[in-house]
Amino acid sequence: MALGPILYQSLSRHEPCVTSARPALAPLSKDLTRLLSAAVVSPTFRRLLLSDPAAALAAGYNGENFRLSAAEYAAVTSLRARTIPEFAAQLLHIFQSPRPEAALEPLTPHVEVYTAAVARQ
Repeated sequence: MALGPILYQSLSRHEPCVTSARPALAPLSKDLTRLLSAAVVSPTFRRLLLSDPAAALAAGYNGENFRLSAAEYAAVTSLRARTIPEFAAQLLHIFQSPRPEAALEPLTPHVEVYTAAVARQ
């Protein structure tokens, strides 16, 4: 559902500003979030995930496995990234696209902001 521009008042000035409303993006699944978190905190797991995602999923992290859907597993094992921010951006691009063909379009700024936050953790 496309929402038209939103009109609001600036707090510093009483001038109206017009901005486009973005649809809210669904968060990644709990286990994809856990996967990214494990990669951020563990250099060993991170190296394995980036070099061999299937082996990383099979090994799990800290004695726990990741329960991914078939689509999530296929996406994770098909990604090729050199860094966790790249990996996270690719995941977000796949799973937060409003339509399947959008996954083939260039990454959008909100993905870069999220991956920068993940990289700082």
